[in-house]
Amino acid sequence: MSVSRDRLPAHEVNELAHALAQLASHGLPLGDGLRALAEDVPQRRMRRMLLELADALARGDSLEKALAEQGGRLPPALLGIVRASAGSQRLGELLEEYLLLESQAAELRRRMWVALSYPMALCLFCFAIISFVELAVVPQLAELTNSTGSFMSTADRGPRLSIFMTQISKQYPAFLVGVGAAIVMLTVLFRFFLSHAVRQRLRQRIPLIGAALRWTSWAHFCSIVALLLEHRTPLAEALKLAGQGTGNFDLVETSGLMAQDSSTGVSLRGSYYARARMPASLYEMVSGAESQGTLPQGFRAAARMASARAQMQTGLVLLVAPWLGFMAVSILVVLCMLAIFLPMVNLLRFF
Repeated sequence: MSVSRDRLPAHEVNELAHALAQLASHGLPLGDGLRALAEDVPQRRMRRMLLELADALARGDSLEKALAEQGGRLPPALLGIVRASAGSQRLGELLEEYLLLESQAAELRRRMWVALSYPMALCLFCFAIISFVELAVVPQLAELTNSTGSFMSTADRGPRLSIFMTQISKQYPAFLVGVGAAIVMLTVLFRFFLSHAVRQRLRQRIPLIGAALRWTSWAHFCSIVALLLEHRTPLAEALKLAGQGTGNFDLVETSGLMAQDSSTGVSLRGSYYARARMPASLYEMVSGAESQGTLPQGFRAAARMASARAQMQTGLVLLVAPWLGFMAVSILVVLCMLAIFLPMVNLLRFF
């Protein structure tokens, strides 16, 4: 399954869901409300979609049909929520709960990337320090020591660290050009030649970060399945819609295979794909709940467990990443200081 390039950004989807929830909760006409909202929306694409929905509702189409006509612009989970609310007069309540689940998943992802921002800033600061030392300090120091005939004039006299940094400084401009070219090439490769699925899978292979991303997706998946099951959506459909709603390509594939098993009457405990691809703790929880007839509650509990694991992994990133960044910067700063001051000590001895 591939995510359409025309899909609305998450914040625009949430804006639409929030508007529908408010209109439904207050008993206001959906078509007129969407048309009024379109007048205040600055994004052209969003405004056009709201007007299309309003026109479809004015023709007498149901909200589910109007949303389905938008194709891949909206997440399937949202369509499933609307379908589950048909005839229950609980559209506003269901959409509010859907928005809460979306915000919880987004908050977990935001915390993880915030945790990485500090060490990334440290690395950039460290790179700036090294560049300044190599381009401005080391060449002047080398010129001074060479003019006095001191230890830095030959490789067999003086501190090896200082000689090493002097040799690096001669090639450093070319190194910067190479780094810049590599960044541009990697950016082009990732942006234009690697699919979104491949990029996502590469991110999920990063130590610590990948685990947090996977557990966040499972928490999101289990929450949506529970919500759909609580409103009598068939399990096979709930699994498929929830997987597509996470945007995680591995989970989309897994949930689709689990849905196929469920549609043929295979239980979750008997499903090979559920047993092989779900985390063991979540599999035991939901399969046990299925045997007891409390599957929605089982998925709710699994969502809480997966969310706790995601928060634990994020906390681990918060704990480890800053210290690793600080230690790396400290070591490099100390090495730079030694490379600078050791020649100065030898110069004092020379005079």
